[in-house]
Parts: sequence; C-alpha cells; structure tokens
Amino acid sequence: MSTHFGKLNLASLKSHRIVEFPQGKEKNAPKIKCIVIPIEKNGLFHSEKGNVFVDLVIFDLKTPQTDKDGAITQTHIIKQSLPKDVREKMTKEEQLAMPIIGSLCIIDGNTTQVEKAAVQDDSFSAPDTGDDLPF
Repeated sequence: MSTHFGKLNLASLKSHRIVEFPQGKEKNAPKIKCIVIPIEKNGLFHSEKGNVFVDLVIFDLKTPQTDKDGAITQTHIIKQSLPKDVREKMTKEEQLAMPIIGSLCIIDGNTTQVEKAAVQDDSFSAPDTGDDLPF
C-alpha cells in the first residue's frame, strides 16, 4: 500500500493577489484572506458547470529529497500542463523556466517516513512578478 502527499503553491500562478475582504457589512467586520487568480492568464479551464481546473504534469525526481533525519519529503514535482498549441509556441528555455507549482511525496509502506512527510512545509515560494492589478 502506498500513501501519497502533495502540495500546490497557488501563489506560483501568474498575477495572483492575496487580498483581505470583510466578512460582513459592519464597519469593523473581521477580514478574511483570499487569493485571486486570473483564469485566462493562467491557462485555467472554466467549465460550463462553474468549476475551474488546472491541468498538471507530474515528474519523478531522480533522487527523492529527504529531511535532516533522512525521511523522504519529496519524490515528485508538479508543473502546469499547457495545451499543445501553447507549448509548441514556447522556446525550450521558456518550457524549462515554467515554475514548479507543487510537489508529491509517495511512500510505500514505511509509517515513520509517512508521518514525517505529512508535516507541512513552505518549501515553494513564488517569485514576485511585480504585476499590479488589473490583470
């Protein structure tokens, strides 16, 4: 039996913004943090039912990453999968420069490593593009 853990860094998508909105109409209503992600600019798919999808491609790491205790923390990386026509217009350098938007840790049958891999980290950070809204 294998256990899978994964993370997606939504902040690695283009022109995202983290904003705070009031949770009510009162003047001093508590605020809630939200992430705003442009759909078209990020190649997301908005279905007729109102769902929004991102296509992903997952690559095996040649050497799994481990923590200081030797527990496996990452076995795969995740990148966005673009439509063929978009990908073919990109240079090889542009394709390789696409950001890693997440990671997976797939562990077969080792409970100690599974428990350690479940600890959340913040190992992915998105570069600040300096883009300002509006998109």
